[in-house]
Amino acid sequence: MPPSERPPAREGTGPIVRLLSFQVPVRSQSDFLAEFEAMVAGMAGARGYLGHETFLGGRNPRHVLVLTAWTSKRQCEAFFDGASALARRKRLVFRYLERSEFFRAHEAPASALLAGLAAARA
Repeated sequence: MPPSERPPAREGTGPIVRLLSFQVPVRSQSDFLAEFEAMVAGMAGARGYLGHETFLGGRNPRHVLVLTAWTSKRQCEAFFDGASALARRKRLVFRYLERSEFFRAHEAPASALLAGLAAARA
């Protein structure tokens, strides 16, 4: 069957986690974090949003790592497409995006995040 005639692929079942890794110059961190926090606040009202964890620094003070949990990849992508379209956010947040990956709930990073979110709500 040619690819154009195949039905669209179905999304996997279960929640999805998106990892976002940023490398932010120390001199830009306060502006980055202010706009980043505004984006995170917007996530709370987004359709399909389950929760997030943010990690700063570690051995590299420029590194910001974010894990966000969503009910589906489509809802996650819809939020980030809208969030990255804002000119201010594109300049202050997404210009430092180093990489982004998705994980299914059964994979270790997703399971750990979802377990932590469930414990925090209890």
